[in-house]
Amino acid sequence: LKHAKQSKLKPPIASAQRSSNSFSSASMGCVASSAGRVLRKDGAGILCLAGAETTAIVQGVARDCGLQVTSVDTTADALACLEQGGPWTLVVAALGTRKGIDVLFDGGSQSSFINAVKRLQPTPLLAVFSWTACERRSSAQLCKAAGADAVICTAEGLMEMLIAPAPRVLCLAGEDTTLTVKKVASKYKIEVVKVATNAEAIDYVSNRGPWGGVVAALGTCPGVDLIFD
Repeated sequence: LKHAKQSKLKPPIASAQRSSNSFSSASMGCVASSAGRVLRKDGAGILCLAGAETTAIVQGVARDCGLQVTSVDTTADALACLEQGGPWTLVVAALGTRKGIDVLFDGGSQSSFINAVKRLQPTPLLAVFSWTACERRSSAQLCKAAGADAVICTAEGLMEMLIAPAPRVLCLAGEDTTLTVKKVASKYKIEVVKVATNAEAIDYVSNRGPWGGVVAALGTCPGVDLIFD
């Protein structure tokens, strides 16, 4: 692939912490920092289909995570890499600007490149890196509907995809039960997040994960904390 450029990067030079509202995914091993683990299979790297600016951002994050980047600037080269290269931990793709060359959505609301990524076994994470999609909700929804795991536009967003979160437990219970949960969790250095109502618990489960576990008491107040409502 004459346009494919292998970037062999240095070992990690900095650890990274994952914010509480970051993306979720399953760990693939390799300790990166006390806050989380790099989502990496042995020998796997990142495939980046994007322009120079986005590629530079991806390479910078990959350097911090000790991952190798293969960068291409056409969809044809990216598809060839999927068939002939890999394995891949993460695939990053821009929306593209050149029809028939690098435009990601070549079939209206469908993307032959995204479909090809999702057919890989094991399937890598796929991020659409686009300032436009981050600003326009409809564009972001299009990307997610087509199969993207995330729509990002910053180095921090990319880092959050690559770093597995430290485990946390959500606890919907009174003080006594919460104290018991915290005592057990502290032995394994697991954070406990306490909530007092069903509404809070639903919000945290839906929007503030991922969670290593959820503990709930039966509750005593109808409409407030009864779990069998």
